[in-house]
Amino acid sequence: MAVTLTGPSASVLTSAILLLSKSMSFGQRITVEIVGEANNITPVTGPAVVHSPVLASCGVGQKDRDGGLVIVPGHASAPLSLSFREGGSDEWFMVDRAGVGINNATQQFVKLCRNRNADRRRLGQQLTRAMHVLGCAPEPAVLDVFFGAPSNPLVRLAIALRAGRSMDGRRGEPLNKFFSGEETKGLPPGGFDVEDIRQLNPNDPAGMQRLLQLLPKSTRASAIDTFTKMGHLGDECHHLLRGLVEHLDGLAAMPEGPSLPRLTPAMDTVAVALGSAIGSTDGQQDAMRQLHDVFLFLGGRFVSEAKHPIHIPGTIAPHNQTQKWQWLCRAAIHSAEKSEDLWRQVVDPAQ
Repeated sequence: MAVTLTGPSASVLTSAILLLSKSMSFGQRITVEIVGEANNITPVTGPAVVHSPVLASCGVGQKDRDGGLVIVPGHASAPLSLSFREGGSDEWFMVDRAGVGINNATQQFVKLCRNRNADRRRLGQQLTRAMHVLGCAPEPAVLDVFFGAPSNPLVRLAIALRAGRSMDGRRGEPLNKFFSGEETKGLPPGGFDVEDIRQLNPNDPAGMQRLLQLLPKSTRASAIDTFTKMGHLGDECHHLLRGLVEHLDGLAAMPEGPSLPRLTPAMDTVAVALGSAIGSTDGQQDAMRQLHDVFLFLGGRFVSEAKHPIHIPGTIAPHNQTQKWQWLCRAAIHSAEKSEDLWRQVVDPAQ
């Protein structure tokens, strides 16, 4: 039995592989053809990391990995594309692999740590020590997640701690050791703002009150010193301060003390794999080429035309790198959802 498929490259390739895999598991001898030329397949290149059981089952990603984790290597200096959503259906963004950061707050953090001015460098070292206390590696990619992942601040914090601790190998101190609901009770509505920090005067108790409510007692003195110095640097630390205060606001506003949200399996898997993905630099690989190779390995072939091909719905690939990965992942999810319908259409076509 020969079956011919046609449609956008991501949808038709994943559908063809799923159909071939299903035919093999049921002992059916089916030849699957795709209308088109292999050279016209849209490339979707690494580096990228995502939890996508469908793509993993179709042969995308490094071969020595089990489960649904997909890591596609890329050039060492290229930013890493990733999504913490199951299957990579949404919320793709990029993190740095060159050691400078993509998010503005991350870049300001790195510049503080590498500044020629000793006072500024000490500020960066204080922030680095704070991350080490929590067991979180101060890696620019982790900071990009912390400051810029498309999630709410508490979720970003939970993911960054999971990723950073996995990379650092340290357990770190729990947040409850530094924050408690009793300490932060009665925080004024609206939280704290960066402009408030710029106007801080440690000698003015009234002006310090709101910041004090954000900070744990054990670290208030050093934290206030760090924040006031950063505030005096103006635009050099504006994005960094805003990012830090955003997280402090979220922690301090919780009436019973900080309880970070539980990560989904996809979030946890990608967070733990972030270090491996950053170091995955074995040349630039193409996820679509991997799908193509698996399709041919399973006995599929390309044809120039067919009389009655089955059309696989899908969209044309966008140009943006992260959008391409989202496009591929959505196509894989859709193909998996429709695989049963396709199988019935093949083995029991309407007369």
